[in-house]
Amino acid sequence: MVDKIVQIQGRELSLCLVRSGSAGMAVLSVPEHSAVHRLPDIAEAEFRGLVARASGCRLEGDIREVASSRGTIAISTGLDCSGAGS
Repeated sequence: MVDKIVQIQGRELSLCLVRSGSAGMAVLSVPEHSAVHRLPDIAEAEFRGLVARASGCRLEGDIREVASSRGTIAISTGLDCSGAGS
């Protein structure tokens, strides 16, 4: 598991990458210490590019949002890392 802090729209967000063999998952979320407890609006292409650059993997499956009464608190997607170096 790899946790990274990434900057999007002037905000620090947490990107967690989990891999098991050639499969994996990426989750972009609001850090616990954040004063704003929801994600900014992020275009799908921006999220895809961020995850691909950070993981070296191809995104697989749907992009899913985790919503709360505060708004979107996380976005996740599956990863296909069969062509990525370890």
